[in-house]
Amino acid sequence: MTDNLLFASLQLPQPDSDRISFEIKQLFDKKWIWDSYRETWMLPIMTASGLNDKPSLHQLKPTNLQNGLDFIWTESAPPSVVDYFEANVFSWIAPRPRVVILRTPAGAENREHIDSTLEQVGTRQHKFRLVVSGAVESLYFITTAGHVPAPSTSLPFLIDGSWPHGMKNNSTKEKITICLGAPWTGSSNYPPFEKFVSKENFTRPLDLSKYIPRPGDY
Repeated sequence: MTDNLLFASLQLPQPDSDRISFEIKQLFDKKWIWDSYRETWMLPIMTASGLNDKPSLHQLKPTNLQNGLDFIWTESAPPSVVDYFEANVFSWIAPRPRVVILRTPAGAENREHIDSTLEQVGTRQHKFRLVVSGAVESLYFITTAGHVPAPSTSLPFLIDGSWPHGMKNNSTKEKITICLGAPWTGSSNYPPFEKFVSKENFTRPLDLSKYIPRPGDY
């Protein structure tokens, strides 16, 4: 079933989104990084070095996972996020990979993209997301039949990062999303799914070249 996963919300304890969002907003004076690939602001809170700078963000060597090495919480990691992940996520995701916070202003869009290389398309490329401000359904998947919005949920969820997707924040609030991904690509066992969308119901665009990084992106 997970081989066909496009989207799946997870039956995990309900996060305290108000508290998490409040703590993240206390970090607005930190050094956020402009992600020109996705066209949004990001703050690393778990990295290979434990630092929240740009070089640390890209120490995503697969050997970290192959050798069983955990990534490390940075000093910017909000306590409520640390508590939630320690209690509910890292029991089934191991070793610990990078975690970042994304901020997208009201009315802004994320560039349509894939969260993998072209060579990885079609392999297991699961990404974990938790939206604490804004609407999950502002995320959409790009298919040959048009855009397919993600189901509405207040729970954490998984997506197939190798499927082209984008986001338009039509909310009047800034969208804040906590993301866990590369070099993690998925787990063998997951908590039960609340909602599940299968890739079998859709067709991926044939030409994915416009969804990969451009010169100058990272």
